Amino acid sequence: MRFGGILRETVIACAAAAAIAVVAGIALGHVSTGLGLAAGLVIGAFNAHAVAGVLQRKVPFVAGTVGRLVFFSVTAVLAAVLIVLVHGRVTQREDLVREEGKWRGWADERRPGRR
Repeated sequence: MRFGGILRETVIACAAAAAIAVVAGIALGHVSTGLGLAAGLVIGAFNAHAVAGVLQRKVPFVAGTVGRLVFFSVTAVLAAVLIVLVHGRVTQREDLVREEGKWRGWADERRPGRR
């Protein structure tokens, strides 16, 4: 059983949708949501490859399903934790810079060097 062309097209379509999700998330100011959606699309695209591998190896259906479920669930949780850690640090830095500016008497609209 071969799935080559269909799987390749699925991964390409999901990668394109993931890129659109990241760009839309950035444009709308919801970076973590865009990154999360993109991660889900990419992870989900590889589920079909895992199914094809299980079918080729003739692994029992229940064992293959449980194995894929565990693997992709752990991968999704790790991706979510990574996104929260990275995006949280960026947000904290932006908040610190904004607070420092208020402490020094700068308005958000008028930063040093800008008029």
